[in-house]
Amino acid sequence: MFESALNVKLRPAQVQDAAQIAAVHVASWETTYRGILPDALLQMQSLEKRTQNWQDWLESQAMAWVWVAEKAGKIWGFVSGGPERSQEPEAQGEIYALYLLAEAQGLGIGKALLYKGFEELHKAGYQGILVWVARENLHASRFYALQGGQALRERELQIAGFQIAETGYLWLG
Repeated sequence: MFESALNVKLRPAQVQDAAQIAAVHVASWETTYRGILPDALLQMQSLEKRTQNWQDWLESQAMAWVWVAEKAGKIWGFVSGGPERSQEPEAQGEIYALYLLAEAQGLGIGKALLYKGFEELHKAGYQGILVWVARENLHASRFYALQGGQALRERELQIAGFQIAETGYLWLG
């Protein structure tokens, strides 16, 4: 377990965290992707559905791991990852998601979660690590570049019938 100067603890997620993780996930989509993703896609986000998704994922261990950033019983953000899913030859591991509440941004929590993700992936033996970012999410793109990520390539992803352009960032070693 990691604890920062802000008394934010990083710990493995538990099934009982599903509702709070879902709340962070939905709130982050709303604040991060408004103006980037189609409004119709954002309106499809449901806290109830996302909570059920997280409940299922955590119970089934569908992701190799999920860590949360918690302070005083409140989850401020999370990171998840595991084996790389898009068959990029340079990458073996992938950060699947890293989301923070808006008020948690700029405090070092995202960086701590990212490096916890790197640690977990390296423990599993993965060397090349990939994360996909919505191409128009310039804030996240700058963040990953500042952390040493190299833009690898772009792709188009289908989400609920909407085409989303993404950029993959790669860390080697």
